[in-house]
Amino acid sequence: MGKAIPYKGGQTVIPGEVATLLGKSYDWFHDNLQYSKKYMKEVPNKTPGSRATYAYHDVIRFRDLSNWGI
Repeated sequence: MGKAIPYKGGQTVIPGEVATLLGKSYDWFHDNLQYSKKYMKEVPNKTPGSRATYAYHDVIRFRDLSNWGI
């Protein structure tokens, strides 16, 4: 798969940066969270049909909601 990528700043983040922001490995993020119904509902892909990108503020909001157990 790949590895977590350091967040470089900006409005959108790619899956490797999301893994870093969540404190997880890219493999864990991809296998357990990226395609889960809960994640896809709360953090929508901003570029469907292309390389996945997510809004930074959606990822941070998802991370801060502790009842989701990530």
